[in-house]
Amino acid sequence: MAQPKILIADDNPANVELLDAYLSAFDYEIAVAVDGADALEKVASFQPDLILLDIM
Repeated sequence: MAQPKILIADDNPANVELLDAYLSAFDYEIAVAVDGADALEKVASFQPDLILLDIM
């Protein structure tokens, strides 16, 4: 079975670091996007199963 893919889309480095550290304990493939344009590009290329999105 393939690793589940998670995209973290957040412009706050502390949030990204926290989520990445937590999720690294599990068998997930993780990608990070730092803004909306980057997130759209990563969605197309990475094709995540789940997106954790900061929408503030």
